[in-house]
Amino acid sequence: MRVMESDTALPSTSELVSFLKSPSTYDPAPDRVDVIETHAAYVFLAGAFAYKMKKPVDLGYLDFSSL
Repeated sequence: MRVMESDTALPSTSELVSFLKSPSTYDPAPDRVDVIETHAAYVFLAGAFAYKMKKPVDLGYLDFSSL
């Protein structure tokens, strides 16, 4: 998997989603990347692999609002 360029600021959720939607992010690059969005996460289906990114949410029964 390709790594985002790092600087002092963390990327926003939309920047991360855009990055992970791109087939060139993955090695080997899949033909396409399908994105499934749930109430608490994004799931990226990239070829034979699936990657899950939790959303920064606080729903009471789960709190992913901070690292």
